[in-house]
Order: sequence, then structure tokens, then C-alpha cells
Amino acid sequence: AASPIIAYMPDAMGALPLHVLLSACETDRLTAVMVKALVEANPRSCEHIGPRGWTCLHFWANRDPHDTHSVAVLKELLATHSGRKALRIPDAKGELPLHRFARTCCAFKFAKEEEEFHGGIFNEFADSDSDDDIPKVQKDKRPTGTNPQTVEIKEKPDQEAWDTHQPLALARDLLGGYVDA
Repeated sequence: AASPIIAYMPDAMGALPLHVLLSACETDRLTAVMVKALVEANPRSCEHIGPRGWTCLHFWANRDPHDTHSVAVLKELLATHSGRKALRIPDAKGELPLHRFARTCCAFKFAKEEEEFHGGIFNEFADSDSDDDIPKVQKDKRPTGTNPQTVEIKEKPDQEAWDTHQPLALARDLLGGYVDA
């Protein structure tokens, strides 16, 4: 069995295992159980300042806000006094985890909008023989109209637009942590 002391050992960049887990674990594979194990092994790990001056909450805030485990992971991080204290620790640029979360949500929303826009525009070229450099998109997204200034994109009915419900719930949880921090 691994020694709990490992949870206290930073890597060469100053990141604790909790930081590495939050930054490197693939979306939807990071679970609250993993985070809880590391937080229990090192209860002060949440407020530890790692690379870029980031705490674990900065690393969490930099993840996809639609990750299926985001809410549970955040609740684990904020369950300790150390986690709530980390809410008030700015990074090297002076940003709090809430600032990082807002930037991340904006970036993901913008990327989703770009994907939707470019997916429809490039789809008209998907049937050509030399489409290696053109992104693959769904065949059901076709521009309507011929004027590129007024192109409308018909989306598949099951395609989801940017959903604000989860990011809003996460932002509320983040703000709720300030009450007793």
C-alpha cells in the first residue's frame, strides 16, 4: 500500500499529487472518490500553492465545466477548511479560483460556438476528394442560403448548444464557499 506521506510530496514544479490529479486526469474520469482520498491523506493540500501560484481550486476551475463529476469534486474540495481557504488565495496573476472558473466557462462557450459555426461552414466541403485538412463534421449540418453573409446553420435536433445550468450551479457552489472561509 502507498504511504500517505506521498500526498505531501510536491513534484519538481511544486505541484502536489492533488494538483496533478486535477490538471492531468481526463474529463469525466476524475471522480470525487479520487479527490477525497488525496484530501484525506493531506488535509491542507487544498491551500497549497503550486505552479503558477495555483491552488487545487484553480486547477479544478480550469477543467471543463460540463464534466459529469465537477459538482461532486468541487464539494469534496470545499468540504474542508483548507478548501474554503483556497477560495481566497490569488494566483501569480492575482486571479482567484472564481476568476479562473469564469475565464474557463467563457473559453468553453466560445469554443462550442466556434465548433458549431465552423462545423456548418466546412460541411459543404466534406464531400470533396481532398478533405484531409478540413475538419470532419456531421452531415446533417448544412448551410441554408447562398450568401455567405447570411448563412444560417441547421443543426441536428440532438446536438446540444452551450448549456449554462451546470456552470451556474458550480458558480453558486464556489460563491457559497466564501460564507465561512
